[in-house]
Amino acid sequence: MELSERKRSTLFIQLLKGPLYADTHPNLWNDLLLLKAQVRDYMRQLGLELFMDEDEGHSFLRQIDLANLSDGDKDEETLPSLVNKRPLGFKLSLLLALLRKAMVEHDIQGDRAPFILERKNLFQMMAIYLPYQNNEVKMKKQVDESINKLKDMGILRPLKTGEDKFEIRRIIKAMIDAKWLSKLDDLLKEYENYATSEL
Repeated sequence: MELSERKRSTLFIQLLKGPLYADTHPNLWNDLLLLKAQVRDYMRQLGLELFMDEDEGHSFLRQIDLANLSDGDKDEETLPSLVNKRPLGFKLSLLLALLRKAMVEHDIQGDRAPFILERKNLFQMMAIYLPYQNNEVKMKKQVDESINKLKDMGILRPLKTGEDKFEIRRIIKAMIDAKWLSKLDDLLKEYENYATSEL
């Protein structure tokens, strides 16, 4: 089935803006299911690869890792990066690590229901790894900044029932792979040491 140029453009733009979810954009998701081969080919020309998990209902773009390409697929000149890689910073990396670990524990229990945490849970998870501060309001503000960034990244979704509850989107499993996860315990130990060194 062929889609109109407008629909194709809308789909490409949404993917370039960030993750695409089946539950939040069902029409675009259906378009992606129809056009996934075309989307992969088009994005590849931009140096991007399409990651898509149909069972979980999410998709996103990531920069092609040139190290994994065969010599025949490598150009003499490296393509400029379309996806900006920026350091996440300590607190944001910490929250991502803790949420990824919590998602593993959630999955081990065999619970397929959406993984929901309250804002206070996120604060409690991070508090033991953050340097002690007399000003709890300031600390909560810093945690809120990380929460807002993860909302922008499409990893946390506020529930319609209120801003204090969030669904942790399963896309976090694809964004933080098994290799990164294998280093998680060492990373969390570093964070804990960082917090105690600031006392």
